[in-house]
Amino acid sequence: MSAQDDEGVLVKSSDTIQQEVTYLKCGVEPDLTIVVGGKVFKEYSITVRCWSDYFDAALKSGMKESHNMTFEFPDEDPAEWGWIVALTAPLPSLTVTKENVHTALAWFDRLRSPRGLNICDGVVCSDMVLVLLPEAETSQKMMGLTPAEVAVMRSSLGKLIQALETSIQYRLGESKKACFAIIKRVSNGIPSLFEVEHLTK
Repeated sequence: MSAQDDEGVLVKSSDTIQQEVTYLKCGVEPDLTIVVGGKVFKEYSITVRCWSDYFDAALKSGMKESHNMTFEFPDEDPAEWGWIVALTAPLPSLTVTKENVHTALAWFDRLRSPRGLNICDGVVCSDMVLVLLPEAETSQKMMGLTPAEVAVMRSSLGKLIQALETSIQYRLGESKKACFAIIKRVSNGIPSLFEVEHLTK
């Protein structure tokens, strides 16, 4: 379980640190308590409701959490929560990258955050899909490719199918559309690039 350091790299959290943290401060005290993996975070409910449909619905539903203003995620990593809150703060200094996008996707999906999922969609599409199998590669004839080139392209095709699975799981429209466009181009240009494992996923 991990969070993001100043360079945008996910780092491990310490299980021994227990403290209250908030990423936004003003003259009014935070009114919401989030307990993640035993660590207490103090947040502003209006802020988390802006980016999370989960919190918005829960806080107006009459559930016990809306009365005691406390939510608990006992099995999650507190460092990841801190990172997610930092990502959603105004003028965030941290970013979603291809290295940490799956962590962000899991949280934003669970907390029903269209804004967060849209950010992840852009990262998956630009950094994990469109960089694979460019048109210059797929316009070549199979017979003209070396075994090494074929192996690299098949590896890229496998990564593309993994990205498609992620896009479908998290409903990433832009990424899914880009995946299908590349798969169609490959199937029209070099259909023999596909192997059984690609077709049975």
